[in-house]
Amino acid sequence: MEKTDRNIQPTSPSRGAVALEPPGSAPPLVNDPVQPLTGRAGALAAVERLYQEHGDELKQLADA
Repeated sequence: MEKTDRNIQPTSPSRGAVALEPPGSAPPLVNDPVQPLTGRAGALAAVERLYQEHGDELKQLADA
């Protein structure tokens, strides 16, 4: 008998496989609130934001 899509038996998952979510569980939330950056990442983000908002003023101060 030839193997076709109809007579191929589905293989069972390997013994080490772990389901990521139990059946019937809700999908993960995508729109979680954004956590504030802390430490070095927060400081760099703050400097970048200040430079974007006040870059021209900072250049004038540096030239003075």
